Amino acid sequence: MTDDPGFYDSALRRLDRIVLVLAGAVVIAMAVREGLQRSVIASIGPTTSETLEVFGFTADLMPSHPKMGFLVSETAAAARTILEDKRT
Repeated sequence: MTDDPGFYDSALRRLDRIVLVLAGAVVIAMAVREGLQRSVIASIGPTTSETLEVFGFTADLMPSHPKMGFLVSETAAAARTILEDKRT
C-alpha cells in the first residue's frame, strides 16, 4: 500500500488500457468465430476435429486419407456444396 495518489492514478490509467485492449480482443474473436461459421472448416483427421470441437467448431470435411494432398483436393471438390449448404 502507498499513500501516493499518483500511484493509484497511474494504475487506473493502465487498467483502463488493459480493459480496452481486452474489449478489442473480444470483438476480434467474435468476428473470427462468426467468419469461421460461414467458412469451410476442413480437418486433416480426428485429433484436429476433436480440437475444433473443444473450441465450438465442427469440421465440415475430413479427407479420406490424413494427408495434405487429400485434404486440399477433397476440400476444393466439396467447398462449393458446403458453402451453399451453410448459406441456406
